[in-house]
Amino acid sequence: MAIIKRRCKRGLVTAYRYKSPTHCRKGRLSCRESAACQRLDEFVADDINDYDVSRDVPHLHATSQLSAYLTIGTISPRLCYLQASKVQEKLHGNDGDNEDIDRWISELAWRDFLSSCAGR
Repeated sequence: MAIIKRRCKRGLVTAYRYKSPTHCRKGRLSCRESAACQRLDEFVADDINDYDVSRDVPHLHATSQLSAYLTIGTISPRLCYLQASKVQEKLHGNDGDNEDIDRWISELAWRDFLSSCAGR
């Protein structure tokens, strides 16, 4: 557990306890492709099946936490889609109907679309 101290507008110091993500070391995010792929594998293995419900609950750390990697281009949305599709096919066969995985793929597609509209 790590403690973050934040100074508020009124000069008060607030301490937050949080579980440091496994892909961060000493509060820093590694920008290597191997770290991005490791985080993607961890998310697909552990959190993607509960994504639709738990993504809106901040203390669960159930989001993919791949945003930084996608932003700087360390990992591609296409690779993320392929990994999620493999899990969906493995778990649900040809039906491929899993709301959690479908939601994450949908948000990944919207993220990619909106970043291309922004004219990076």
